[in-house]
Amino acid sequence: MRFPFRPLWRLVIAAIACVLGLASAVVAVVDTSSGSAQADANAFQRPGPRTMLMQESSGKCADATAGTDGTRVTLRACDPGALSQWWDEPGDGTIRSAKTELCLDVAGARTAPGTRVQTAWCTHNPAQRWSFEDSFRMSSRLASGQCLDIATQFGEKPADGTELSIWWCDPTSTRARINTKQAWSRRTEGAPAARTEAQPHGDSRVESQQQATGERGD
Repeated sequence: MRFPFRPLWRLVIAAIACVLGLASAVVAVVDTSSGSAQADANAFQRPGPRTMLMQESSGKCADATAGTDGTRVTLRACDPGALSQWWDEPGDGTIRSAKTELCLDVAGARTAPGTRVQTAWCTHNPAQRWSFEDSFRMSSRLASGQCLDIATQFGEKPADGTELSIWWCDPTSTRARINTKQAWSRRTEGAPAARTEAQPHGDSRVESQQQATGERGD
């Protein structure tokens, strides 16, 4: 009487084997996807030299000014002697003020066009990730399709103190025909030496507190 049940047991065993095989396949796919996502997250430009970010239409430079958390980044007449106009590119997608090591950040992690750009504690937030495209414009890794731009109410010849924002990247902009409001060049001449006591990434709060208490001056 046991013989009729043998095929049933075989089916049960086969079904269990299939389930286990499917589970292994799912784990493999998840691992592969995670690896791809990690690879994409690390697909930033390599570490670069200390630079000044000069906006093409005005010839002015991005300035971290006071350099405190939440300070809006503005355009100022380029001054190689102003440490607040120098920026570091550690290679993780962040752009860090050489003065305070705070990160170039999309305020409030908002993706609305026109959102202002500020300096903020480095937290590895996507709002602090940037990519250089075609060697002349900076796109936000948070707000897909948007680039570092001049605040929209200002023309291509903004005054000192004009704030920076994100705005839709001009799809027609090329090296041959640049939308100069979104074009940035990196100047390295006259760069001040990097600090020898550099903190690990993400320790901007510690370094700024040291600066505020007079433990280290620029």
